[in-house]
Amino acid sequence: MSITRISKKFLELQPNDKDVTHLKVEVYYDKGGANYFSGYEEARGIKLSISPVKREEQENGIVVESYVAFRGFKKVLKEMARYNKKVCDTFSLSETEEEELIKHVLNHNWLKLK
Repeated sequence: MSITRISKKFLELQPNDKDVTHLKVEVYYDKGGANYFSGYEEARGIKLSISPVKREEQENGIVVESYVAFRGFKKVLKEMARYNKKVCDTFSLSETEEEELIKHVLNHNWLKLK
């Protein structure tokens, strides 16, 4: 169990030249550890991740998500020494923290919400 999703939602974006349709806003528990891509040690705990994605629904009802590397951001909301189901189940995200990171991702990528 490396990642346990707490919540996920999609915010629709205005048409743009970046070929993305939504912001994916996700809160999850991550056990952290070595990140071999960045070379840094990542903290263990509850994180907020916001990424621009392109969502397309296929004829058979399957939704395909596409990402572009280095366009999203994540933030550690609560460091935890180990996974605790009760803490994850009762965790509530501060609206200001979410709004700040959404604004940051929008500004960084020159995007606007619908």
